[in-house]
Amino acid sequence: MALAERLSILRVRYRSDVESFRAFVTAPVLIWEGAPAPGQKIDQFWDTQGKYSLIPGTDPMVFVLEKSRRPNTFGIGITLGRTPNNDVVVVEPSVSRFHAFFQHNASTGVWYVVDAESHNGTYVHDHRLAPGKPGPLGDGTPVRFGGTRMRFFTPKAFELFVDDAKR
Repeated sequence: MALAERLSILRVRYRSDVESFRAFVTAPVLIWEGAPAPGQKIDQFWDTQGKYSLIPGTDPMVFVLEKSRRPNTFGIGITLGRTPNNDVVVVEPSVSRFHAFFQHNASTGVWYVVDAESHNGTYVHDHRLAPGKPGPLGDGTPVRFGGTRMRFFTPKAFELFVDDAKR
């Protein structure tokens, strides 16, 4: 399973040992700033109108984009979805069971997100991606999976983000 860690924990790790932090965060990350607060049940977050509004958490969740050790049938990239057979599991009702996947072009170094025919869509910079069509990602790029807003960072840019956030 891809790492899902609270930002505050990663900041502590960064402050105490930068080299350990760098060894730990070797792949790009997604930051979910509206993630549920630790210890709260998911059903406490949804409104009754069916729009699945989250109560904003005070400590963002960070997902490292890497293949999980669990076998899954999706060899097309790093998968994101609501069910445990994805590499990145985002338990939020507007996220489809298999919502999207990430791919890296090794020759150009560019990362892409691709919508997997999700019900609520995948967005890059508020532009809805057509299913199967890749959307390029750069540092700090806003990405949305249904109603779940995140930001994409490469490892170096994430380190700068964490370093700047401690001031």
